Amino acid sequence: MDDQELKNLLVANQQTMAEVREYLASIKRQMLWTQVFSIIKILLIVIPLLVSVYYLQPLLQSALSSYGSVMQNVGDVKSNLQQGQSADPGTTSASESLQETLKRLNIGK
Repeated sequence: MDDQELKNLLVANQQTMAEVREYLASIKRQMLWTQVFSIIKILLIVIPLLVSVYYLQPLLQSALSSYGSVMQNVGDVKSNLQQGQSADPGTTSASESLQETLKRLNIGK
């Protein structure tokens, strides 16, 4: 091989290496953006879950305490009906109606 052929091969090799470097830089950028967007995607899932747990916890506690007080009141009414207590002795039909309603709701036994 003479010098001219070697120079031509070196020039071709340099051009190929430059193309490879550009392609490699493109792949690195693509991998970087893929990682960034995967982190963003995970954060878009995790952050709303954490926020909902933080903000919904008092609401759920309030709802459960309200439910508990309603069930306690129903229990009190049920026990009053079972004991036959009434504010006015003439309202026995209303208490019977209330007992029937509680039975329909599967609250009264």
